[in-house]
Amino acid sequence: MTLPEQSSSTETKADVHLFRTPAEARALATELSRLAPNPAAVETGLFELFINAIEHGNLAIGHIEKRRLLEEDRLLEAIEARLAAPPYGARQVRVEVIQTDKELRFTIRDEGTGFDWKAFEGGPQGTLDEQHGRGIMIARRLAFSRLDFSGTGSCVTAAVFL
Repeated sequence: MTLPEQSSSTETKADVHLFRTPAEARALATELSRLAPNPAAVETGLFELFINAIEHGNLAIGHIEKRRLLEEDRLLEAIEARLAAPPYGARQVRVEVIQTDKELRFTIRDEGTGFDWKAFEGGPQGTLDEQHGRGIMIARRLAFSRLDFSGTGSCVTAAVFL
């Protein structure tokens, strides 16, 4: 769903999008990445941040639980079950997209309780082989010029310099 937003004189585009499911996240990441000069990287980075917002934010699947579900090959089943159950089923991820002459900015906000984003301020430690923090690492290293978390961690702004 897209909601129109007012834009200032330096903004060329400001839109709000809402989604709930991984399939909706994939479609929106693909759509929004077309705005970027490096669409493949931005699509990957957006999808990683969107999936984090769904799994860890809205569905409250912690990294330890996610690791166990992956080992048991039950992650998709758990996601589908939580999407169908209160209070998780009604939660949405909100993405605000603002394009200026200098940057393309995506602000992603979930309805979860947040996480300790300060542990990732300098970039996640470890490698891409690790499950915990991998989405943030991919987004930061591959896709975005800037990645800033705020508040409790349920909001992240990712920017691509134009």
